Amino acid sequence: MTETDIPPGGEGKIEVSFNSGARKGHTSKTVSVESNDPVKPKTTLKISAFVEVEFGFETNTLNMGRIPKGESDTRNAVLLLKDASKTDLVEVSTNSPNINARIINSDSGEEGRIEVEVTVNANMPPGRLNDMITATLTDESQPAATLRVVGNIIGNVELKPEAIHFTIDTSQAAVAEPYQEVRVV
Repeated sequence: MTETDIPPGGEGKIEVSFNSGARKGHTSKTVSVESNDPVKPKTTLKISAFVEVEFGFETNTLNMGRIPKGESDTRNAVLLLKDASKTDLVEVSTNSPNINARIINSDSGEEGRIEVEVTVNANMPPGRLNDMITATLTDESQPAATLRVVGNIIGNVELKPEAIHFTIDTSQAAVAEPYQEVRVV
């Protein structure tokens, strides 16, 4: 605020900053301003912007779905790079030995769009898949971009539904045991 006291009919400036964080595309935020104005003591300002991606994946998550144990699956993700002249400087890596990622197309017709092939290996054990792909520029001109890879590796036994939630009513009597046994038949 440029002035702490603004006379009736006067003007002031409010400076705000906007941290785009992981936001992409059109986004908006609101700022509430309170005053001692008896007619309109509170007003809301809306700030809108279009956040351009300098370097990042088109989506935050790649869902691999359900993969049978012993099978591999491959999906593609798109990495956005505003400065298309740096496509040769992009490297991708994973945090898991069961996931592979590689750049399959960095000189596509659309500038700044790099296709990344993500493969879940056949040796992945049954259970939930929750890993990360990291893309970096070798010149370190941009922070690393991350892509979460999720899915389920289905083993010989499959539960449907995958989870059951129980509610135990303890309001009628005190529970003497520190746990409750639930038997599913």
